[in-house]
Amino acid sequence: MKRFLILSLATLALSAGCTRAPSDAPRDAVAPTAAESQAEQLDRLFDEYWEAALELNPLRATFIGDHRYNDRFPVSISPDHIAATRALLERSLAAVEAVPPETLDEQRRLSQERFIRDMRHSLAGYRFPSELLPVSQFFSMPNRFAMLGLGTSAQPFQTVTDYENFLQRMDGFVAWVDQAIVNMRQGMETGVVQPAILMERTIPQLEAHIVDAPGDSLFFRPVAELPRRGPGGRARAPA
Repeated sequence: MKRFLILSLATLALSAGCTRAPSDAPRDAVAPTAAESQAEQLDRLFDEYWEAALELNPLRATFIGDHRYNDRFPVSISPDHIAATRALLERSLAAVEAVPPETLDEQRRLSQERFIRDMRHSLAGYRFPSELLPVSQFFSMPNRFAMLGLGTSAQPFQTVTDYENFLQRMDGFVAWVDQAIVNMRQGMETGVVQPAILMERTIPQLEAHIVDAPGDSLFFRPVAELPRRGPGGRARAPA
């Protein structure tokens, strides 16, 4: 049950947006072998979905302590990323639905039902162009990125590699911002915009990150504590 609850969270995160072009998307699920039971097949499908979901949502991976993708920042509101995410949901739904529920034990049958329900719910959300509303008072990717760059959140800043990872993640954030500008302009043209009062309260949140002196920036804290390479390549604090 614990694994399935995590899968459900990953499904919701993906449906909210947050990847790479389809050419980089995870491979299709491997067909079941003759020796594989229905229960084993379902477990494998869950595992494959979980791994693919983390690849498509590297920020989620970082926040749960999986640091394999700490150098990636998904342009989750781009057409390519949205298409890749939707394809994963559709592919996973079809694969899990194909497992005969009568062959499963009670726990797996419940997990299958919950997974199918969550997938259908997430896919239904594609009726709404939420990518045209990338920021608001209550959710702002720039604020989330600043939290990562502060150095006290999920993004580690302990080794030289950690710092290099964040530099690459910064490049991804720049691409996200460029896409957000495109999307918001499209939203203005089509009438898909946030209520004025929300944006009025969002602007000060964004302006708080604009400072005159670099040392006043939240992003400067990891720089001030920049480590030196120690034995074995591990960083150490300045003397």
